Amino acid sequence: MRSVPIHALLADSQPIVVCGARYVLSTASTIAVTKAAHDSGEMMDALANQYFDVLVADYSISGARFSEGLALFDTIRQRHPNLNVVVTTTTENAILTRALIELGIRCIISKFDMTSHLIKAIYSAFFGGTYLSPALHKNLHRAEFIDRNVRALSAREIEVVRLYASGLSLKEIAGRRARSIKTVSTQKSNAMAKLNITRDTDLVRYAIEVGLGG
Repeated sequence: MRSVPIHALLADSQPIVVCGARYVLSTASTIAVTKAAHDSGEMMDALANQYFDVLVADYSISGARFSEGLALFDTIRQRHPNLNVVVTTTTENAILTRALIELGIRCIISKFDMTSHLIKAIYSAFFGGTYLSPALHKNLHRAEFIDRNVRALSAREIEVVRLYASGLSLKEIAGRRARSIKTVSTQKSNAMAKLNITRDTDLVRYAIEVGLGG
């Protein structure tokens, strides 16, 4: 391990979470939190203007200028393909975990697991490894039967289906994701075609059945 610290950017919309993470990481002499961001716009600006070894970001972090969830992390991977990323989440759904892994994000921890996993995940991300905290690893192992049609969906299509099934309109989804209503509508239609679903009510029912309803 190198002698200088691993420089980390913490990104979470809840200040108390950032403070808690700072405290946990202060026990590791080889990790230094060099900046904290409280919305996706602040996070993206920091990534564009400063070097970090590892980004530690909440899955649900949002902001006015950037979309959230899978779409946001897809954007991060496109803009910063060599960035080491750790995602923290309260969403333990195996489909979303699998989608993040397919985006190239292999270090993911549940906020319901012990805080010690944060340090382990940062080390794993820095060295190009894989780390899933226990709750996520357990759920992913149980979900090897995930519907093949769901696996055919893109990260953006999964996110649209999830948000639509949670009760948001296409207009509201477009606003959250900083996309046009036409783009969101197309992604929803493409997802329905891949899932062989023709009615919106059936899409919502299916999403709830596979754990994408919230």
